[in-house]
Amino acid sequence: MSFDSNFPESTILAKLGKDLIFTGSVGEVTARGVIDHDVDLVPTGYESSIREHQNSARMMVAEVGEPKRGDTITDTETAISYTVDSVIVNDGNIVTVAIR
Repeated sequence: MSFDSNFPESTILAKLGKDLIFTGSVGEVTARGVIDHDVDLVPTGYESSIREHQNSARMMVAEVGEPKRGDTITDTETAISYTVDSVIVNDGNIVTVAIR
């Protein structure tokens, strides 16, 4: 048994995530998720020594569907609102989006 099989990311988000208000094609829903600040990214598709920092959010697809550019995510603890820039990865279970 691996760590991943015992603790899938959806269980971790449900337990350790916080309430986020997602507003998009599914309407306005409360979803459990995690917001990461200043994630260090390396541009893909070419060689570069320039790194980019961005914020990202992880949420369950079952709660938010497929986020689109311009959808909003509001942190219920801080009342800070973020706008979705793009989908970074969607494995069908967890979706990670770039936010600003």
